[in-house]
Amino acid sequence: MKILPSTARLWVAVLLGGLVSGCAAAIACRPGESTVDCCIKKHSLTAMERCTASRADVLRVLRDLSLKIDDEDFENNKDLPEWKQLCIRNFVRCEDEGWSGSCYDCLRQCEGQYQWPSDWCPDPHEK
Repeated sequence: MKILPSTARLWVAVLLGGLVSGCAAAIACRPGESTVDCCIKKHSLTAMERCTASRADVLRVLRDLSLKIDDEDFENNKDLPEWKQLCIRNFVRCEDEGWSGSCYDCLRQCEGQYQWPSDWCPDPHEK
């Protein structure tokens, strides 16, 4: 399984925060843009399922948004509930540090249960 580059992982985290806080309209489709690209922007977390997009398509669209994201951009998520911020931070750490388990599946589980599933994707630094 290929690990997403840091920029793409952070994009997923920021998009997750934006979608939950009702900011999905901020990533608008442009005239002449392909249906798949537009669908990926609107449904970035489930694009592979909802848009029948490949992983490469999803990464390409996220890269094309050409925004620079770094750790300070977690600041954008400060208005999200604490559990959501934890899910986002753990997802990024899981991907960056190569935790065991599927980081994406753990993110989705965290999204539904409001807590990180430590049994699925344990933080190797916590014992």
